[in-house]
Amino acid sequence: SSTLLTGTAGTSKTILAGHFAFSSCKHKERVLYFSFEESPDQLIRNMRSIGITLKSQVKSNLLYIHASRPSLQGLEMHLLALHKLLEEFKPPTVIINPISSLITIGSAREVRAMVVRLIDLLKINNINALFTALTHENTNIYNDATVDAVSSLADTWINLRNEEKNNDRVRSLLIVKA
Repeated sequence: SSTLLTGTAGTSKTILAGHFAFSSCKHKERVLYFSFEESPDQLIRNMRSIGITLKSQVKSNLLYIHASRPSLQGLEMHLLALHKLLEEFKPPTVIINPISSLITIGSAREVRAMVVRLIDLLKINNINALFTALTHENTNIYNDATVDAVSSLADTWINLRNEEKNNDRVRSLLIVKA
């Protein structure tokens, strides 16, 4: 299955992705974590600060964190790298955090085509996928190019929100599609 987590900065997308990775590893499932914003050490450190210990999962070869800046390669090279890692690591679970970073290196149409091929590849290989996508407060998430590319193909879509009510920060989780 495939799940899309969307939300603005600070809505806990990466934290939920870390929980997803940790939980999969606890069930002895291998996880390939594609990080477009954080190095493996940075991700491990940040998750450890909230009680998610990924380092032991990496050492036990259940978790492989591949970090790459979107701008270092084109869309096809990222897809090729993912394909190669799928062949070598053979994970039943893949996390891509955030898929929205790809919009910086291609047009909306190119990113959509790449994401469609990626999701097809994962589904054909019976791989569970979790995608995160950064959305922006002043835009409609239903018109975001990356979200549009993934949301129509994802089995589940969860939107995370931070709102201020009566001087309190209120976090909410909206299941858009399941």
